[in-house]
Amino acid sequence: MALSAVEEALAATPEEVTLRALQAELLLHKVRDMSAGLPVLRRLVRDAIDKKSVVWMSVALRKLFDPSKDYSDFPRAERFAMGQELSEHILAAKPSRGGEGAKFLSYGAIAQYYYEAGKRKEAIELVELGLKWLDAAPAADAAKTDLV
Repeated sequence: MALSAVEEALAATPEEVTLRALQAELLLHKVRDMSAGLPVLRRLVRDAIDKKSVVWMSVALRKLFDPSKDYSDFPRAERFAMGQELSEHILAAKPSRGGEGAKFLSYGAIAQYYYEAGKRKEAIELVELGLKWLDAAPAADAAKTDLV
């Protein structure tokens, strides 16, 4: 029921990243249909990278490395390859003036990828860097929960 509502909304607004992420979430974690969900997630990852959008890439990375989700059915090598590619693109991004927030707020998702990939030191460094940025940013307290 929820999935059909999301798919109907996507038909009207196919470039809405939140809806695309929700579709992947429902297919992969609620319906547990890997054969339908993985292509949706792969397309989200590819489109995010093609758009060079830190927001889209961060959303896609969170669909791959959300610590509250079970990824035991995911093809591990593919999940980590997508995580690596997204992380590299986010970290290399040069956001426009005023757009740095999306990049720094994505550091929590990148740190989760690093942590699961066994790169504990890099994960800690990234969280510390993100927290430093947040300490200097307006409305920092509300945003800190997204980082950690």
